[in-house]
Amino acid sequence: MNRLQALFSDPKTAEQFFQIIEDIVDAKIAKAKFDRSYPGVVSAVDGNYSDVKLMGSTTAIPHLENTTGKTLTVGDSVEVLAIRNSLNNLVIHKKKEVI
Repeated sequence: MNRLQALFSDPKTAEQFFQIIEDIVDAKIAKAKFDRSYPGVVSAVDGNYSDVKLMGSTTAIPHLENTTGKTLTVGDSVEVLAIRNSLNNLVIHKKKEVI
């Protein structure tokens, strides 16, 4: 029996092995420098800027630029884009349409 077969013959060991791989991949993705989007709800509007409460957050992020080209109102569902995965560089990039 080769080492790989021995490793996966024990379900508990195989599960731990897969968890280690998943943890490594998650950590790499979290540090990756690509755009990432987050769902949110508009809590205030001031011209072309809005305050947005991201899902799971108790406070709103103030003064985010609206790059959607659409008029936003309080209560609109939006997607906030973190450019290059930076929470210091956020814009509203999509207004979600209600069906």
